[in-house]
Amino acid sequence: MSPSRITLEVTEQDSIEGMGNFIYNIRVLRTLGFRVAVDDTGAGYASLHSISEIMPDIIKIDCSVIQGIDSNGIKESMLRGLLLVAKEAGSLVVAEGIENEGEASVLSRNKVDLAQGYFYARPDTLIRSLKSSRRKKALCIS
Repeated sequence: MSPSRITLEVTEQDSIEGMGNFIYNIRVLRTLGFRVAVDDTGAGYASLHSISEIMPDIIKIDCSVIQGIDSNGIKESMLRGLLLVAKEAGSLVVAEGIENEGEASVLSRNKVDLAQGYFYARPDTLIRSLKSSRRKKALCIS
């Protein structure tokens, strides 16, 4: 499998010790063709610093920023700021944890690249998803 089809996801629950070595290793992996995503942006220990160092292909905005964004102007301002950072870094933005139409509307209004959450679909098992996919194909063929 080509490394360009693999995205390594960095998530920060605590500070990264040896940040210099970490950044070096990420850059080496990127030169090999791997893509990099930064998860939990807006909730991690130092995600903005990581973004400026890593320059990820994908920035995933944490659900804590998204939940209730339709009734909280500060959260929407945070989103706009993160979108500016992403644009500067050349990153695609994924908003996580969208649970209602109001939140989806704010994301659409702000032109977020991609969104995921219960509002769109509930998680499913791979087996059930494959069976459903086969059933749909069978219906289309008949």
